[in-house]
Amino acid sequence: MNRLHEVANALMNLLTDTMPDIPWQERVIGLQIPKELTGSFCCTGIDFKRVDKTTTECVAKYTIYIIDPAVNRAEPRNVETLALQLRDVLTKNSDLDGWAIDSTVDSIAFCTAGGREDVGAAILEYRVIFDMEE
Repeated sequence: MNRLHEVANALMNLLTDTMPDIPWQERVIGLQIPKELTGSFCCTGIDFKRVDKTTTECVAKYTIYIIDPAVNRAEPRNVETLALQLRDVLTKNSDLDGWAIDSTVDSIAFCTAGGREDVGAAILEYRVIFDMEE
C-alpha cells in the first residue's frame, strides 16, 4: 500500500470513529443529492518537495463534503454545526494518529446542492503533510 492510501485510510478511520452518525465514503460524489445525510472525501491533488535523496515531503489536498438532503425536516441536522465539529476533530488530531506530520482545514464553504434550498452542504478544503521515502 502506498503512503497516500495509508493517509486516506487514517482519515477514514478518524471520520468514522469520531463522527459515526454520518455515513462516510472515500470517493468523488461532489454535490450530488444523496438520500440521507452523507459525508465523503477525495484527494484532489498532491504536491511534492524533495527534502533529500531519500525523502520527499508531500502535501495532499482533500475535499470533504457533508450533504444533508432534508435540512427542513422536524429535527434538522445543521450542516454548519457538523462542519465546525469536523474541523475541531481534524484540528485536535492533526497528525492523523501518527500517519501525518501535520494537517489543517484551510476553508469551509456552505451552500445548497443542486440549487435546492432544502439540501444543505458544507465543503471543507483539508491539507495533509506527510513524508514519503523514495
